[in-house]
Amino acid sequence: MRSPKVLTATEIKRKTGVSYNTALLLKRRIQLFASEQKESFRDLIYEKLESSFQEFRLPDSNGKGAVSEKNRIQSRRAEKVLKKAFKGKSQVNADTLVLFSASQRANKGRRRHKHGGCTASIYMSAKLGGKQIGTLVHTIATSEGALILDSVPDQKMNTLGPLFLQNIPKIAPVFTDSAYPWLSSVYRNHRMVNHSAKSKDSRYRWARNRWNKDGVHIQYAEGNHRVIKQAFSEYGYIRPEYSQLYLNEYCFFKNFKAFGMEKLVDQNSVRNEGSKKGSAVVEVAKTRQMKNSIYESLLFAGKANFQSNVRKVNKK
Repeated sequence: MRSPKVLTATEIKRKTGVSYNTALLLKRRIQLFASEQKESFRDLIYEKLESSFQEFRLPDSNGKGAVSEKNRIQSRRAEKVLKKAFKGKSQVNADTLVLFSASQRANKGRRRHKHGGCTASIYMSAKLGGKQIGTLVHTIATSEGALILDSVPDQKMNTLGPLFLQNIPKIAPVFTDSAYPWLSSVYRNHRMVNHSAKSKDSRYRWARNRWNKDGVHIQYAEGNHRVIKQAFSEYGYIRPEYSQLYLNEYCFFKNFKAFGMEKLVDQNSVRNEGSKKGSAVVEVAKTRQMKNSIYESLLFAGKANFQSNVRKVNKK
């Protein structure tokens, strides 16, 4: 497996000797195959987290982040307690990433007025049409190597909330930065770390615990961000409307290394059995609906005292 390095259409053309259009078609086939496997990997991640954190509760954090030696000792103790609680379990991080930023050329070098935060880097200014140039990626990463990437238009609760519910059970602990204050209302084991924490010592600007506070960090997500940016630089640029295909391809090879072939095949067989049962239920429902509609038509015809035009259905 060559993950995390990506496979470009130009490389396919060079190694196979086919035309660029044919190489791009092969690239799209790989991306579509990877997109079909995404739901299987979602189920594997969800089931593993759900089985690992049954009736799990994170210990309360008492670290205040002050400068005194006493509080530093308390912080180290809290970190040890948290590490002990996660022994043999997977840790989940969530964060956002910007690919192919529009930067200052989006509105001729002036400060952005309409958008703020990460979205300021992916949209052009309103005077230039407000078109999306960059790609905003939501990352859910585990300490065991599993990864889910979703292309999102913004960082609002209504946009990111369903992604958490779809991928992470409510009992699982989730570590994020301070951009997700609303997540604690759903996930009781949610913890945040403030990357903008200021130092209480006047000699320093930033606090020493702004990256890791009492064992709470998002280094698994940010570590993936560094690798993703390096890997996607091979493409030069991708349009936002096709970004999900490229993200699905990257996730497929990353999760394939984390789970392996056997678990993926078993999960696909389970999903296929479930889809067959679901299709059988749909057929039964359609048959019952057809019978009910025929019965209602005959009943209406009898009440109206005229011949029904409903065709008879021969039972096989």
